[in-house]
Parts: sequence; C-alpha cells; structure tokens
Amino acid sequence: MDSMEQHNISKSPKLEQISPSIGSSFLVRRYADKCENDLANWHFHPELELVYVNGGSGKRHIGKNLSYFNKGELILMGAYLPHYGFTNRLSGTESEIVIQFKEDFLGDGFFNTPEMVNIKRLLELSKKGLLL
Repeated sequence: MDSMEQHNISKSPKLEQISPSIGSSFLVRRYADKCENDLANWHFHPELELVYVNGGSGKRHIGKNLSYFNKGELILMGAYLPHYGFTNRLSGTESEIVIQFKEDFLGDGFFNTPEMVNIKRLLELSKKGLLL
C-alpha cells in the first residue's frame, strides 16, 4: 500500500449531502468520469445507496470490508455506511449508476406492511453492505 492509500484510508469519512430534485424522493446519478486520485472520496450519507458497476474491476471498500469488485455487480449499502466510489483511474470502470434514497421514500409505514417483510429485512442487512 503506498503512502497516498494509507493516508486516504486513515481519514475519517466525510458526510455527503444528497439533494434530490424538487418533487423527487430519490436521486439517480451516472458517474463516467474517472477520479483524479487513486481512490474516490471516503464518505457516508443518511440515504441508502444502490450501485451498478458497469465494466472494470478493482478494490471495494465499504465500512470495515475491503474486497474486490467486478463488472456487472449490484451493491446495496445502508444508511451511514462509509464507502468509496467505484469509478477511479485504476479500476477501468466504464461507469457506475447510483440511486440514493431514504428508507422512508415510499412513506412512513410502507415497509411495515406484511408484504414488505422480506424487503425490510433486505434493507436491514444493507447496513453492512450487500452484493446482490
């Protein structure tokens, strides 16, 4: 690990402000430009995040887990879970599509209905990150 990687990993994650458009309850972004640094921004936010990695491969750092990602992966990360982005100059990732949303984006009681028990469990498991 070079000194830049050690420096970036030891930093505390930064709070990222997510601002959906007026009239929207979630945010969809496509990142196609490579980050100038070896590692993307170490951050967290109160929204859940669903990420599709299009092309490439590289290191995945989510919470305390460091592993590898490959093209075509779909990852669900829970609220306040620190993570790096997947598009950097070393990954070869063509793009990543990110959907960020609050757990209650469908209304306060939506996930408390009997039909949503399994989805609510999935959202609970996402607090540590899930590879789907």
